[in-house]
Amino acid sequence: MAARQVPSMSGGKKKDSEYYAKARKHAEGERHKQVRDGVTNTDYAKQSGQFAKCCEAAGVKPTARQASKFRNGHGAAYAAGKAGAV
Repeated sequence: MAARQVPSMSGGKKKDSEYYAKARKHAEGERHKQVRDGVTNTDYAKQSGQFAKCCEAAGVKPTARQASKFRNGHGAAYAAGKAGAV
């Protein structure tokens, strides 16, 4: 019996096993992590003193999401640092 074909985002067809294997990895937390300059946003949030000071000045928690925004030049922490609150 042939495997049922599932449409992929690229318009092609994927076999069920490939489709569900990827979904399983995602559910188990094996997602691709964004790495910039050899440091993930989670590690950057924990290690960067400047970022922590900006978050404190802005009144936000130093999370990976805030670290991502900060490194991309967006968010409350970035605005606080740029405004000279630190």
